[in-house]
Amino acid sequence: MSSESTPVLTAFSVFEPQTNETLSENDTEENLLTLSKFYDVNFTELKREYIGVKTLLKGSYRNITYQAFCKMMTRRHQHEFPVIQKLCHMSLCIPITSVACERGFSLQNIIKTKLRTLITPENLEMLMKLSNGPCLEEFPYQMAINYWHKKKKTFGP
Repeated sequence: MSSESTPVLTAFSVFEPQTNETLSENDTEENLLTLSKFYDVNFTELKREYIGVKTLLKGSYRNITYQAFCKMMTRRHQHEFPVIQKLCHMSLCIPITSVACERGFSLQNIIKTKLRTLITPENLEMLMKLSNGPCLEEFPYQMAINYWHKKKKTFGP
């Protein structure tokens, strides 16, 4: 994780129901300023909206998780707090860890061995997608067979 992104991730703590109560006014303002600069949103508008959101964080949303809070903001409060809703929506898309990326590289190394050095990137991608597919018990065999028959009729003899 780059040193530039760490303060931004930390700044999202202003929307964390449990952490929010422990933040000082100064820390809250710094976090809002960080988010405002990084995501290029109007600081005055963000600060104005935050006053209403803080009431929610201390009230009915005080016992929910950060993710649940952000989902509530994007579903129920998008018209009341459009700037904060936008920030919450973006924060839900931020990968916090590199686990998924590391899994991808590990899978790539399993598939592309010394015996498969000439495999094309397209074929490697296809094999990686296949290996991450549904388990055998859940695979919709009949749907796949029907699809294959339909394609065969379209392109076949």
